[in-house]
Amino acid sequence: MKKLLLLGIISWLAGLPVARAQVQDGTKYLGGTINVEGNTSSSRNNYGTTTSNNSQHVISPELQWGKFVNSTTMIGLGGRYSFAWQKYSYELTSAPNSEYQQKITNQSIGLLPFIRKYKPIGERWAVFLHAEVGPTYNWQKSKISSTTDNLDKGHSWEYKLSLKPGLVYFFPKRRLAIEGYANILSLNASYSDFEGSSGGQFLFSTGFSTMFPGYFTIRIAKYLPPKTN
Repeated sequence: MKKLLLLGIISWLAGLPVARAQVQDGTKYLGGTINVEGNTSSSRNNYGTTTSNNSQHVISPELQWGKFVNSTTMIGLGGRYSFAWQKYSYELTSAPNSEYQQKITNQSIGLLPFIRKYKPIGERWAVFLHAEVGPTYNWQKSKISSTTDNLDKGHSWEYKLSLKPGLVYFFPKRRLAIEGYANILSLNASYSDFEGSSGGQFLFSTGFSTMFPGYFTIRIAKYLPPKTN
């Protein structure tokens, strides 16, 4: 679906004058995305004695602002918020008032300074390497409803370092660009300090995947060249 959307937008914006994939010093950048995911499932065992339902949904908006310090290097600041909720229920059909239900909500907010290095590969195309590092604050609430109600809360700080390659296609006349993070290659390091725990947790991971579009993020970005007198 994202691939079709990308091809459609490129076709709509096609036919503009050719320009080199170079960016002026002082050009400002503004980009944002909203990722939405979710699924719902329901099942019953072969004997029809138990039923279960599960639903998960995530919405995650992100906004980035940057400025080119030279024609190939941009520095900037990103902000990311995520809200995820999950509901799971389990019931014995032969026993009244036997339903078990759990509701979980997870939220996070991150402040992520970043740097990008661009390399032109054509008249409108360029590749870039995007590196970001910064803190993310996470908080969670879990409620279990059965014979009694139980409410658990928790939070943690997480410090992330991410490296990922990307591809951008420029439309100079409209001052727009379509860019995608090719998350087939990734490097992530994070440290989490959980509330109430005796210590923190350090995680290091690398990723390689060819799944599309699950590991590919597409956005439309605005490139604003500096004003000239």
